[in-house]
Amino acid sequence: MCFLVKEVEDLRMYGVIVPGSEAGDVVEVRRIVEKPREPPSRLAVMPVYMFDSIILKALKVVEPGPKGR
Repeated sequence: MCFLVKEVEDLRMYGVIVPGSEAGDVVEVRRIVEKPREPPSRLAVMPVYMFDSIILKALKVVEPGPKGR
């Protein structure tokens, strides 16, 4: 499993990793703490989504929901 992480200033809005060993730009993730009061690191998990290309075709035909989305 892989995570994209970024060093951020305000960690209150993110899940933050508890880092383990490091090898270059690769950091072992021992745990993730969601919106910590006392962050174990400054590395926040960034949301990245990967979709199959079929989703783009489906989005063209799906009607917006009640809130217009």
